[in-house]
Order: sequence, then structure tokens, then C-alpha cells
Amino acid sequence: MRAVAIVVLLTSGTASADEGEGYVGAGVVLDAAWLRHPRKNRATLPDAGTPIAFLPHLNTSVHYGLSNELHAGLGIEGAAAQNVVTNDVAIGGTSATLITGAYLEVAAPLTVSWRFDTGQDATGVAAFDAAPMLTLWSASALADPTKVDTSGHPARLPVQVRDALDPGIVVRLRAVLQVRLLQTLALTLGPTVAFAWAGTPSLRLGVALEPSLISSPTPR
Repeated sequence: MRAVAIVVLLTSGTASADEGEGYVGAGVVLDAAWLRHPRKNRATLPDAGTPIAFLPHLNTSVHYGLSNELHAGLGIEGAAAQNVVTNDVAIGGTSATLITGAYLEVAAPLTVSWRFDTGQDATGVAAFDAAPMLTLWSASALADPTKVDTSGHPARLPVQVRDALDPGIVVRLRAVLQVRLLQTLALTLGPTVAFAWAGTPSLRLGVALEPSLISSPTPR
């Protein structure tokens, strides 16, 4: 097997030409996300006081080589996080902590990527994703951080918090290394940074990993 690569969430390249080749992949993005419930001030950007949530994404995608360097594609992805904490939520005249039992999001990214044609099986790829998204904040409860219950957790307040369903958009930048194996498999690995707005702004930093099957054009 030849030395192998790393792709940007759905794009790939190698010593052979990429133009006309198709890629079908499925992978994961592991994000550290600064999330805030929409009940918080919607215009407030995440800051150092915003708790970090672990937000893993699963995705599938297809990409096509418009040239040896330029690729385009589309996909679908879903992500989920548990027990997302939003501090300093104003309720009446008091400040409470809002704990969301289940945070879910789905997105349909469109991708444009640029492969640096080094003539090698391992090369760098830069990609930009833009996607409409839908988020759901479910099973949320308010708690008083100044009081504790019998189990030592913040005391729950008798206030009902409705589920929040919000449309939005997410943009993501990827700068990754790509490797190709046996001319039929591409592997992508590298850091990502994303910004999203769906009822409230959020920032995400993560790592993307995706294997892709390569379909080469039939020689004429």
C-alpha cells in the first residue's frame, strides 16, 4: 500500500488527476462548542464564561472534482450534546442556570474545496462549508446556582421551559491533510473552526476525520 492521506471533510487528492472523480464519504467531526440556549440574550456572543459542550457530528457526503484542484460537494450531518449549561439566564429579577438535557442539530452543507496539487499522494486541502441548519433544545430545566438539592446539585426552579426549535446557518473552515490509498480510498484529517447562528450564536473548534471511496471516470 502506498503512503496515505488526509482529506478535508469530503474532498481528496493524489498524485493522479482528480478532475472528473467522485467521492462518497462518511465521517465524524468532534467539536468543542460554546453553546447558549436561545432564552439567553440572542445577540450575546459566546465569551470566556460560556461553558464548553462536547458536540460530536456524524456526516455523509458526495464530492466531485471540477478540476485537479477545485472540488464541490454536498452532504448531510447531525450532531447532539447532553446537559448543555447556559449560565446567567434572567428569570424575573433573578439570574438562573438553564440546563438542557438534549441539544440536537441537523445541517445540509454545501462545500467548496481547494486541493494543493503537489503531485503526491499526501497533500493539503482547504475547504469552506455553508449550510442551512435546524436546532432543537429539549428537556430543559432552570436551576438556582445559589442553592443545592439533597443530591448536591443546583436546586431546580418550578418554572417550565418550553422546547426551542430554531432554523439557522453554520459556516465552517477546514485546513486538512489528505492521503490516498490504492487509488480507491481517501482519508481526511485536520482541524476545523465553525460559526453558527440558530436562535443564538455559537462557536465551534474541532477535528474532522472522514474516509471516502473514490470513483474514477471510465477511460474513453
